[in-house]
Amino acid sequence: AGPDEESYIGHNTEFFQGRDDRSYFTCRWFFRAADTVISPKLLKVHDHQHNDRRVFLSEEKNDNMIESIICKLNIIYVAPNEIPQAKDRLISNSDYYYDISYSVACSTFANMPAENDGAADSDTTSDISCEEGKPVADLVTYSLLDLYSGCGAMSTGLCLGAELAGIKLETKWAVDMNSYACESLKHNHPSTQVRNEKAEDFLSLLQQWNALCKKYVIHGSNSLGSDLAQASNDDENDENESLPKDVFEVERLVDICYGDPNKTGKNGLWLKVRWKKYDASQDTWEPIDGLRLAPFSLHLSLYFSSMVPHPFLHFSDSYECIKEFVQSEYRDSILPLPGSVDVICGGPPCQGVSGFNRFRKPDNPLMDEKNKQLVVFMDIVNYLRPKYVLMENVVDILKFADGFLGRYALSRLVAMNYQARLGMMVAGCYGLPQFRMRAFIWGALPSMVCVFSVLIFTL
Repeated sequence: AGPDEESYIGHNTEFFQGRDDRSYFTCRWFFRAADTVISPKLLKVHDHQHNDRRVFLSEEKNDNMIESIICKLNIIYVAPNEIPQAKDRLISNSDYYYDISYSVACSTFANMPAENDGAADSDTTSDISCEEGKPVADLVTYSLLDLYSGCGAMSTGLCLGAELAGIKLETKWAVDMNSYACESLKHNHPSTQVRNEKAEDFLSLLQQWNALCKKYVIHGSNSLGSDLAQASNDDENDENESLPKDVFEVERLVDICYGDPNKTGKNGLWLKVRWKKYDASQDTWEPIDGLRLAPFSLHLSLYFSSMVPHPFLHFSDSYECIKEFVQSEYRDSILPLPGSVDVICGGPPCQGVSGFNRFRKPDNPLMDEKNKQLVVFMDIVNYLRPKYVLMENVVDILKFADGFLGRYALSRLVAMNYQARLGMMVAGCYGLPQFRMRAFIWGALPSMVCVFSVLIFTL
Protein backbone atom coordinates (compact mmCIF):
# COMPACT_ATOMS: atom_id res chain seq x y z
CA ALA A 1 0.00 0.00 0.00
CA GLY A 2 1.00 3.63 -0.40
CA PRO A 3 2.46 5.71 2.44
CA ASP A 4 -0.93 7.16 3.46
CA GLU A 5 -2.95 4.00 2.84
CA GLU A 6 -3.86 1.09 5.05
CA SER A 7 -2.17 -2.21 4.29
CA TYR A 8 -4.00 -4.64 2.04
CA ILE A 9 -5.57 -7.74 3.58
CA GLY A 10 -5.66 -11.10 1.85
CA HIS A 11 -5.93 -14.85 2.25
CA ASN A 12 -2.88 -16.75 1.03
CA THR A 13 -4.08 -19.68 -1.06
CA GLU A 14 -0.78 -20.90 -2.53
CA PHE A 15 2.98 -20.51 -2.17
CA PHE A 16 5.19 -21.27 -5.16
CA GLN A 17 8.56 -20.57 -6.72
CA GLY A 18 8.66 -18.69 -9.98
CA ARG A 19 10.87 -19.30 -13.02
CA ASP A 20 13.13 -16.55 -11.73
CA ASP A 21 13.73 -18.68 -8.60
CA ARG A 22 11.99 -16.12 -6.40
CA SER A 23 9.24 -17.04 -3.91
CA TYR A 24 5.66 -15.93 -4.60
CA PHE A 25 2.23 -16.42 -3.11
CA THR A 26 -1.29 -16.31 -4.55
CA CYS A 27 -3.56 -14.03 -2.57
CA ARG A 28 -7.34 -13.83 -2.49
CA TRP A 29 -8.19 -10.31 -1.38
CA PHE A 30 -10.38 -8.99 1.39
CA PHE A 31 -11.94 -5.55 1.01
CA ARG A 32 -12.66 -3.02 3.72
CA ALA A 33 -15.84 -0.97 3.29
CA ALA A 34 -13.73 1.97 2.13
CA ASP A 35 -12.10 -0.22 -0.54
CA THR A 36 -15.43 -1.21 -2.08
CA VAL A 37 -17.86 0.75 -4.24
CA ILE A 38 -19.08 2.33 -0.98
CA SER A 39 -15.90 4.49 -1.00
CA PRO A 40 -14.23 6.38 1.91
CA LYS A 41 -16.49 9.41 1.40
CA LEU A 42 -19.52 7.50 2.70
CA LEU A 43 -17.72 6.57 5.92
CA LYS A 44 -18.00 10.23 6.92
CA VAL A 45 -21.82 10.22 6.78
CA HIS A 46 -23.05 10.18 10.37
CA ASP A 47 -26.43 8.44 10.06
CA HIS A 48 -24.85 4.98 9.80
CA GLN A 49 -21.55 3.28 10.57
CA HIS A 50 -19.53 0.33 9.36
CA ASN A 51 -17.60 -1.88 11.77
CA ASP A 52 -13.88 -1.17 11.29
CA ARG A 53 -13.13 -4.86 11.82
CA ARG A 54 -15.56 -6.09 9.18
CA VAL A 55 -14.09 -7.05 5.82
CA PHE A 56 -15.55 -8.65 2.70
CA LEU A 57 -14.02 -11.64 0.91
CA SER A 58 -13.78 -11.30 -2.86
CA GLU A 59 -12.90 -13.59 -5.76
CA GLU A 60 -10.10 -11.23 -6.78
CA LYS A 61 -6.74 -13.01 -6.87
CA ASN A 62 -3.22 -12.23 -8.01
CA ASP A 63 0.38 -13.29 -7.42
CA ASN A 64 2.79 -11.30 -5.28
CA MET A 65 6.34 -11.60 -4.05
CA ILE A 66 6.58 -13.17 -0.62
CA GLU A 67 8.57 -10.17 0.64
CA SER A 68 5.40 -8.06 0.45
CA ILE A 69 3.88 -9.93 3.42
CA ILE A 70 4.00 -7.66 6.46
CA CYS A 71 2.34 -9.69 9.20
CA LYS A 72 -0.09 -12.49 9.96
CA LEU A 73 -3.69 -11.69 10.91
CA ASN A 74 -6.46 -13.72 12.50
CA ILE A 75 -9.55 -13.34 10.28
CA ILE A 76 -12.59 -15.48 11.08
CA TYR A 77 -15.84 -16.23 9.28
CA VAL A 78 -19.01 -15.31 11.18
CA ALA A 79 -22.34 -16.59 9.92
CA PRO A 80 -24.53 -13.61 8.94
CA ASN A 81 -27.41 -14.92 11.08
CA GLU A 82 -25.29 -15.24 14.21
CA ILE A 83 -26.92 -13.76 17.30
CA PRO A 84 -25.24 -10.52 18.46
CA GLN A 85 -23.90 -11.95 21.73
CA ALA A 86 -22.25 -14.91 20.02
CA LYS A 87 -20.97 -12.67 17.23
CA ASP A 88 -19.32 -10.29 19.68
CA ARG A 89 -17.71 -13.21 21.45
CA LEU A 90 -16.35 -14.66 18.21
CA ILE A 91 -14.86 -11.44 16.86
CA SER A 92 -13.40 -10.34 20.20
CA ASN A 93 -10.47 -12.74 19.72
CA SER A 94 -9.80 -11.88 16.08
CA ASP A 95 -8.25 -9.03 14.15
CA TYR A 96 -10.97 -8.95 11.50
CA TYR A 97 -14.08 -10.90 10.57
CA TYR A 98 -16.09 -11.45 7.40
CA ASP A 99 -19.68 -12.58 6.92
CA ILE A 100 -20.48 -11.85 3.27
CA SER A 101 -18.62 -11.72 -0.02
CA TYR A 102 -17.97 -8.78 -2.33
CA SER A 103 -17.99 -8.80 -6.12
CA VAL A 104 -16.01 -5.97 -7.66
CA ALA A 105 -17.43 -6.51 -11.14
CA CYS A 106 -21.09 -6.50 -10.05
CA SER A 107 -20.93 -4.12 -7.03
CA THR A 108 -22.54 -6.91 -5.02
CA PHE A 109 -22.46 -7.91 -1.37
CA ALA A 110 -23.88 -11.41 -0.93
CA ASN A 111 -23.78 -14.42 1.37
CA MET A 112 -20.79 -16.67 1.02
CA PRO A 113 -21.34 -19.59 -1.38
CA ALA A 114 -21.62 -22.86 0.52
CA GLU A 115 -18.48 -24.27 -1.10
CA ASN A 116 -16.30 -21.54 0.42
CA ASP A 117 -14.20 -22.43 3.40
CA GLY A 118 -15.86 -21.57 6.66
CA ALA A 119 -19.20 -20.78 5.10
CA ALA A 120 -20.63 -24.26 4.73
CA ASP A 121 -22.46 -24.08 8.03
CA SER A 122 -24.28 -20.83 7.29
CA ASP A 123 -28.05 -21.08 7.57
CA THR A 124 -29.38 -19.34 4.49
CA THR A 125 -32.94 -20.08 3.53
CA SER A 126 -35.86 -18.27 2.00
CA ASP A 127 -39.49 -18.48 2.96
CA ILE A 128 -40.42 -16.73 -0.27
CA SER A 129 -40.15 -19.57 -2.71
CA CYS A 130 -41.50 -20.61 -6.08
CA GLU A 131 -44.43 -22.96 -5.64
CA GLU A 132 -45.22 -24.07 -9.17
CA GLY A 133 -48.12 -26.42 -9.60
CA LYS A 134 -50.17 -25.07 -6.73
CA PRO A 135 -53.44 -23.24 -7.41
CA VAL A 136 -53.09 -19.49 -6.88
CA ALA A 137 -55.64 -19.60 -4.07
CA ASP A 138 -53.45 -22.07 -2.13
CA LEU A 139 -50.26 -20.01 -2.29
CA VAL A 140 -48.99 -18.11 0.71
CA THR A 141 -49.58 -14.37 0.20
CA TYR A 142 -46.52 -12.20 0.72
CA SER A 143 -46.90 -8.53 1.59
CA LEU A 144 -45.43 -5.56 -0.23
CA LEU A 145 -45.08 -1.90 0.79
CA ASP A 146 -44.79 0.57 -2.09
CA LEU A 147 -43.07 3.84 -1.09
CA TYR A 148 -43.32 6.91 -3.36
CA SER A 149 -45.82 4.72 -5.17
CA GLY A 150 -47.26 7.15 -7.70
CA CYS A 151 -50.07 5.25 -9.40
CA GLY A 152 -48.52 1.92 -8.40
CA ALA A 153 -46.74 0.85 -11.59
CA MET A 154 -43.65 -0.56 -9.86
CA SER A 155 -45.52 -2.62 -7.28
CA THR A 156 -48.04 -3.82 -9.87
CA GLY A 157 -45.22 -5.00 -12.12
CA LEU A 158 -43.53 -6.79 -9.23
CA CYS A 159 -46.75 -8.57 -8.29
CA LEU A 160 -47.38 -9.64 -11.89
CA GLY A 161 -43.82 -10.87 -12.26
CA ALA A 162 -44.04 -12.75 -8.97
CA GLU A 163 -47.21 -14.47 -10.16
CA LEU A 164 -45.41 -15.67 -13.28
CA ALA A 165 -42.78 -17.18 -10.98
CA GLY A 166 -45.40 -18.97 -8.88
CA ILE A 167 -45.28 -16.49 -5.99
CA LYS A 168 -48.33 -14.67 -4.67
CA LEU A 169 -47.24 -11.12 -3.86
CA GLU A 170 -49.79 -8.47 -2.85
CA THR A 171 -49.41 -4.72 -2.43
CA LYS A 172 -50.84 -4.28 1.07
CA TRP A 173 -49.67 -0.70 1.68
CA ALA A 174 -48.74 2.26 -0.52
CA VAL A 175 -47.57 5.79 0.31
CA ASP A 176 -47.39 8.89 -1.86
CA MET A 177 -47.77 12.66 -1.45
CA ASN A 178 -49.81 13.13 -4.63
CA SER A 179 -53.51 12.81 -3.84
CA TYR A 180 -54.49 12.11 -7.46
CA ALA A 181 -51.96 9.30 -7.73
CA CYS A 182 -53.31 7.83 -4.48
CA GLU A 183 -56.87 7.98 -5.80
CA SER A 184 -55.81 6.19 -8.98
CA LEU A 185 -53.96 3.48 -7.08
CA LYS A 186 -56.87 2.95 -4.70
CA HIS A 187 -59.28 2.71 -7.63
CA ASN A 188 -57.19 -0.01 -9.29
CA HIS A 189 -56.27 -1.80 -6.05
CA PRO A 190 -59.24 -1.52 -3.65
CA SER A 191 -57.69 -3.86 -1.07
CA THR A 192 -54.49 -1.79 -0.73
CA GLN A 193 -54.12 0.55 2.25
CA VAL A 194 -53.19 3.75 0.41
CA ARG A 195 -51.86 6.66 2.46
CA ASN A 196 -51.63 10.17 1.05
CA GLU A 197 -48.85 11.65 3.20
CA LYS A 198 -45.15 12.42 3.38
CA ALA A 199 -42.83 9.45 3.78
CA GLU A 200 -41.25 10.94 6.92
CA ASP A 201 -44.70 11.37 8.48
CA PHE A 202 -45.46 7.78 7.52
CA LEU A 203 -42.33 6.61 9.36
CA SER A 204 -43.32 8.59 12.47
CA LEU A 205 -46.80 7.08 12.22
CA LEU A 206 -45.34 3.56 12.07
CA GLN A 207 -43.32 4.19 15.21
CA GLN A 208 -46.33 5.58 17.07
CA TRP A 209 -48.57 2.78 15.78
CA ASN A 210 -46.11 0.14 16.97
CA ALA A 211 -46.17 1.69 20.44
CA LEU A 212 -49.99 1.68 20.47
CA CYS A 213 -50.11 -1.97 19.35
CA LYS A 214 -47.68 -2.98 22.09
CA LYS A 215 -49.80 -1.14 24.64
CA TYR A 216 -53.32 -2.12 23.63
CA VAL A 217 -52.85 -5.41 21.76
CA ILE A 218 -49.65 -7.24 22.63
CA HIS A 219 -49.57 -6.42 26.32
CA GLY A 220 -53.30 -5.69 26.73
CA SER A 221 -52.32 -2.82 28.96
CA ASN A 222 -54.71 -0.74 31.02
CA SER A 223 -51.81 1.41 32.12
CA LEU A 224 -53.63 4.67 32.46
CA GLY A 225 -54.18 3.77 36.09
CA SER A 226 -56.93 3.67 38.62
CA ASP A 227 -57.96 7.28 38.03
CA LEU A 228 -58.69 6.52 34.41
CA ALA A 229 -60.57 3.36 35.33
CA GLN A 230 -62.69 5.31 37.78
CA ALA A 231 -63.36 7.97 35.16
CA SER A 232 -64.41 5.30 32.68
CA ASN A 233 -66.80 3.84 35.26
CA ASP A 234 -68.28 7.28 35.76
CA ASP A 235 -68.77 7.49 31.98
CA GLU A 236 -70.67 4.21 31.97
CA ASN A 237 -72.99 5.48 34.66
CA ASP A 238 -73.73 8.56 32.56
CA GLU A 239 -74.34 6.71 29.28
CA ASN A 240 -78.10 6.91 29.50
CA GLU A 241 -78.14 10.58 30.44
CA SER A 242 -79.10 12.95 27.66
CA LEU A 243 -76.40 15.36 26.57
CA PRO A 244 -76.95 19.13 26.68
CA LYS A 245 -77.43 21.05 23.48
CA ASP A 246 -74.24 21.74 21.48
CA VAL A 247 -72.39 18.88 23.18
CA PHE A 248 -71.02 16.30 20.73
CA GLU A 249 -70.21 12.72 21.69
CA VAL A 250 -67.59 10.39 20.19
CA GLU A 251 -69.13 7.38 18.47
CA ARG A 252 -65.94 5.71 17.25
CA LEU A 253 -62.52 6.34 15.74
CA VAL A 254 -62.13 5.75 12.01
CA ASP A 255 -58.56 6.66 11.02
CA ILE A 256 -55.12 7.64 12.28
CA CYS A 257 -52.35 9.84 10.92
CA TYR A 258 -49.17 11.62 11.92
CA GLY A 259 -48.72 15.21 10.82
CA ASP A 260 -50.76 18.38 11.00
CA PRO A 261 -54.16 17.76 9.36
CA ASN A 262 -55.75 20.79 11.06
CA LYS A 263 -52.93 23.17 10.05
CA THR A 264 -52.07 24.06 13.64
CA GLY A 265 -48.37 24.42 12.91
CA LYS A 266 -47.42 21.44 15.07
CA ASN A 267 -47.00 17.82 14.00
CA GLY A 268 -48.34 15.00 16.13
CA LEU A 269 -50.46 11.86 16.23
CA TRP A 270 -54.11 12.46 15.30
CA LEU A 271 -57.21 10.30 15.26
CA LYS A 272 -60.24 10.87 13.05
CA VAL A 273 -63.43 10.95 15.13
CA ARG A 274 -66.90 9.90 14.01
CA TRP A 275 -69.46 11.84 16.09
CA LYS A 276 -72.75 10.37 17.26
CA LYS A 277 -75.75 11.50 15.19
CA TYR A 278 -73.45 12.81 12.43
CA ASP A 279 -72.28 11.21 9.18
CA ALA A 280 -68.78 10.82 7.73
CA SER A 281 -68.81 14.31 6.22
CA GLN A 282 -68.63 15.73 9.76
CA ASP A 283 -65.62 13.62 10.87
CA THR A 284 -62.81 15.65 12.44
CA TRP A 285 -59.18 15.07 13.31
CA GLU A 286 -58.45 15.27 17.04
CA PRO A 287 -55.04 14.98 18.79
CA ILE A 288 -54.60 11.67 20.56
CA ASP A 289 -53.28 13.37 23.69
CA GLY A 290 -56.59 15.17 24.09
CA LEU A 291 -58.49 11.91 23.73
CA ARG A 292 -56.26 10.16 26.24
CA LEU A 293 -56.84 12.83 28.86
CA ALA A 294 -60.51 13.27 28.08
CA PRO A 295 -61.93 10.83 30.67
CA PHE A 296 -60.67 13.08 33.44
CA SER A 297 -62.85 15.89 32.11
CA LEU A 298 -65.92 14.65 30.33
CA HIS A 299 -66.77 17.95 28.70
CA LEU A 300 -63.79 19.64 27.03
CA SER A 301 -64.11 23.03 25.41
CA LEU A 302 -62.39 22.60 22.04
CA TYR A 303 -62.81 24.06 18.62
CA PHE A 304 -65.00 21.87 16.43
CA SER A 305 -64.35 23.45 13.04
CA SER A 306 -67.05 21.77 10.95
CA MET A 307 -69.88 22.77 13.34
CA VAL A 308 -70.50 25.74 15.60
CA PRO A 309 -67.51 27.52 17.18
CA HIS A 310 -66.39 26.44 20.64
CA PRO A 311 -69.00 23.78 21.52
CA PHE A 312 -68.55 21.25 24.26
CA LEU A 313 -67.17 17.88 23.12
CA HIS A 314 -68.08 14.75 25.05
CA PHE A 315 -65.24 12.19 24.96
CA SER A 316 -67.05 9.48 26.89
CA ASP A 317 -65.08 6.21 27.05
CA SER A 318 -62.36 7.63 24.81
CA TYR A 319 -59.80 5.23 26.27
CA GLU A 320 -61.99 2.30 25.24
CA CYS A 321 -62.50 3.88 21.81
CA ILE A 322 -58.74 4.07 21.29
CA LYS A 323 -58.27 0.51 22.50
CA GLU A 324 -61.04 -0.86 20.25
CA PHE A 325 -59.72 1.09 17.27
CA VAL A 326 -56.14 -0.15 17.72
CA GLN A 327 -57.22 -3.76 18.22
CA SER A 328 -59.54 -3.70 15.22
CA GLU A 329 -57.05 -2.04 12.86
CA TYR A 330 -54.25 -4.29 14.12
CA ARG A 331 -56.30 -7.30 13.01
CA ASP A 332 -56.86 -5.67 9.62
CA SER A 333 -53.14 -4.76 9.27
CA ILE A 334 -53.87 -1.20 8.23
CA LEU A 335 -50.22 -0.34 8.90
CA PRO A 336 -47.09 -2.49 8.68
CA LEU A 337 -45.18 -3.42 11.83
CA PRO A 338 -41.47 -4.29 12.13
CA GLY A 339 -40.92 -7.75 10.70
CA SER A 340 -44.34 -7.97 9.02
CA VAL A 341 -43.28 -6.76 5.56
CA ASP A 342 -41.87 -9.16 2.99
CA VAL A 343 -40.91 -6.64 0.31
CA ILE A 344 -40.39 -2.87 0.18
CA CYS A 345 -40.13 -1.24 -3.22
CA GLY A 346 -40.05 2.34 -4.34
CA GLY A 347 -38.29 5.12 -6.13
CA PRO A 348 -37.45 8.25 -4.11
CA PRO A 349 -37.73 11.54 -6.07
CA CYS A 350 -35.15 11.90 -8.83
CA GLN A 351 -35.30 15.69 -9.29
CA GLY A 352 -32.35 16.26 -6.94
CA VAL A 353 -30.00 14.24 -9.16
CA SER A 354 -31.53 14.72 -12.60
CA GLY A 355 -29.25 16.27 -15.19
CA PHE A 356 -32.07 18.67 -16.10
CA ASN A 357 -31.85 20.27 -12.64
CA ARG A 358 -29.62 23.35 -12.79
CA PHE A 359 -29.71 23.76 -9.03
CA ARG A 360 -28.30 20.42 -7.95
CA LYS A 361 -26.00 20.36 -4.93
CA PRO A 362 -22.91 18.38 -5.98
CA ASP A 363 -20.91 19.39 -2.90
CA ASN A 364 -23.51 18.10 -0.45
CA PRO A 365 -26.23 16.09 -2.23
CA LEU A 366 -28.08 15.17 0.97
CA MET A 367 -28.79 18.85 1.68
CA ASP A 368 -31.31 18.81 -1.18
CA GLU A 369 -34.83 18.23 0.17
CA LYS A 370 -35.64 15.78 -2.62
CA ASN A 371 -32.46 13.79 -2.03
CA LYS A 372 -33.24 13.58 1.69
CA GLN A 373 -36.08 11.25 0.73
CA LEU A 374 -33.45 8.61 0.02
CA VAL A 375 -32.47 8.86 3.69
CA VAL A 376 -36.14 8.50 4.69
CA PHE A 377 -36.52 5.47 2.41
CA MET A 378 -33.57 3.76 4.09
CA ASP A 379 -34.82 4.78 7.55
CA ILE A 380 -38.12 3.02 6.80
CA VAL A 381 -36.22 -0.07 5.61
CA ASN A 382 -34.15 -0.01 8.79
CA TYR A 383 -37.28 0.25 10.94
CA LEU A 384 -39.42 -2.38 9.24
CA ARG A 385 -36.61 -4.81 8.31
CA PRO A 386 -38.32 -6.33 5.24
CA LYS A 387 -37.02 -9.55 3.74
CA TYR A 388 -36.35 -7.90 0.38
CA VAL A 389 -35.78 -4.32 -0.81
CA LEU A 390 -35.92 -2.96 -4.34
CA MET A 391 -35.21 0.70 -5.07
CA GLU A 392 -35.35 2.29 -8.51
CA ASN A 393 -34.08 5.63 -9.79
CA VAL A 394 -32.66 7.40 -12.82
CA VAL A 395 -29.12 6.50 -13.87
CA ASP A 396 -27.91 9.94 -12.78
CA ILE A 397 -27.96 8.58 -9.23
CA LEU A 398 -24.83 6.65 -10.28
CA LYS A 399 -23.21 9.62 -12.02
CA PHE A 400 -24.10 12.76 -10.08
CA ALA A 401 -21.43 13.77 -7.53
CA ASP A 402 -19.38 10.66 -8.32
CA GLY A 403 -22.41 8.47 -7.65
CA PHE A 404 -22.70 9.66 -4.06
CA LEU A 405 -26.40 8.84 -3.64
CA GLY A 406 -26.14 5.40 -5.24
CA ARG A 407 -23.16 4.63 -3.00
CA TYR A 408 -25.08 5.98 -0.01
CA ALA A 409 -28.04 3.66 -0.61
CA LEU A 410 -25.75 0.65 -0.96
CA SER A 411 -23.78 1.68 2.12
CA ARG A 412 -26.94 1.92 4.22
CA LEU A 413 -28.07 -1.57 3.21
CA VAL A 414 -24.67 -3.13 3.93
CA ALA A 415 -24.47 -1.34 7.29
CA MET A 416 -27.92 -2.80 8.10
CA ASN A 417 -26.48 -6.28 7.39
CA TYR A 418 -28.38 -6.73 4.12
CA GLN A 419 -27.09 -8.46 1.05
CA ALA A 420 -27.03 -5.73 -1.57
CA ARG A 421 -26.38 -5.03 -5.21
CA LEU A 422 -26.10 -1.81 -7.20
CA GLY A 423 -26.53 -1.77 -10.95
CA MET A 424 -28.43 -0.74 -14.05
CA MET A 425 -31.08 -2.50 -16.10
CA VAL A 426 -31.91 -1.73 -19.72
CA ALA A 427 -35.53 -2.12 -20.75
CA GLY A 428 -34.57 -3.51 -24.15
CA CYS A 429 -32.82 -6.46 -22.50
CA TYR A 430 -36.14 -7.58 -21.04
CA GLY A 431 -38.29 -7.58 -24.14
CA LEU A 432 -39.47 -3.95 -24.22
CA PRO A 433 -39.19 -1.96 -27.49
CA GLN A 434 -37.06 0.83 -26.03
CA PHE A 435 -33.53 1.41 -24.78
CA ARG A 436 -34.40 2.98 -21.43
CA MET A 437 -31.94 2.53 -18.57
CA ARG A 438 -32.73 2.68 -14.87
CA ALA A 439 -30.58 2.26 -11.78
CA PHE A 440 -31.67 -0.39 -9.29
CA ILE A 441 -30.55 -1.30 -5.81
CA TRP A 442 -31.49 -4.75 -4.53
CA GLY A 443 -31.35 -5.83 -0.91
CA ALA A 444 -32.07 -9.06 0.94
CA LEU A 445 -31.74 -10.14 4.55
CA PRO A 446 -28.87 -12.58 5.15
CA SER A 447 -31.44 -15.29 5.90
CA MET A 448 -32.89 -14.95 2.38
CA VAL A 449 -31.69 -16.46 -0.86
CA CYS A 450 -30.70 -13.46 -2.96
CA VAL A 451 -31.27 -14.10 -6.67
CA PHE A 452 -30.35 -10.98 -8.61
CA SER A 453 -31.68 -10.16 -12.05
CA VAL A 454 -30.20 -11.78 -15.14
CA LEU A 455 -30.56 -10.88 -18.80
CA ILE A 456 -33.32 -12.70 -20.65
CA PHE A 457 -32.89 -10.90 -23.98
CA THR A 458 -29.89 -9.62 -25.89
CA LEU A 459 -29.82 -6.50 -28.01
